[in-house]
Amino acid sequence: MSWLGIHGIDRAAFNPWGIGFCKDNPGAGGPGSILPRGSLLMEFRHRPHVGAPQWLLRYRREEGWSRGLDVRLDHKGVLSLRFWQGKLESRARLPLTLPRADRRLRLTYAWDAPARVARLTVEVVGKGQVFHLSQEAPLAWPMDDVAAMMQGEGRLRVAPQVQFFAFSNVLEPVALGGGVAEGTPVLTPQGNNGARRNAAGSVGRQTQRSGDGIFAPD
Repeated sequence: MSWLGIHGIDRAAFNPWGIGFCKDNPGAGGPGSILPRGSLLMEFRHRPHVGAPQWLLRYRREEGWSRGLDVRLDHKGVLSLRFWQGKLESRARLPLTLPRADRRLRLTYAWDAPARVARLTVEVVGKGQVFHLSQEAPLAWPMDDVAAMMQGEGRLRVAPQVQFFAFSNVLEPVALGGGVAEGTPVLTPQGNNGARRNAAGSVGRQTQRSGDGIFAPD
């Protein structure tokens, strides 16, 4: 997993080899490469009192050919994403059932161009609501466009309610699954048992029941 760029409210970071890596990192393509797989992650506040479409992210660049990215949430709760390179484009529209209160939403757009599939997911953070849409034949993303967005090249407009957005060169998971690490002490009716991995590689439940206590070592 390599995060290539993170753009926050007051700062941005970018490294085509992966943030925190040097240029011999085999997992990233480097400058000028194409990202056949990757993810766009964005967190933003939903503003229910706004009756007009909310443009969350807009990017334009004219260098060699026209390219751009639009992310918009309309007043009916439909989130749309459009990314284009010249005459080719990827579009996705995901209807949401939005909360009436101001909430934090997390968008994940993960594409796999060789497999000709992408997914657009929006989570209502802290509420357990997840909205999901699959898309066929997504475009690959040029690393140069990720760099331009992070380094202020081209025309980039980020809405004030966007807390951050980031690009990765892998298909990022949606949300974090609950669980415990192997070897974590678990108090059961049979005594203090360590959690063990099952045949699938996950930490299994074994004899643990709902209500058994999990100890956090000092």
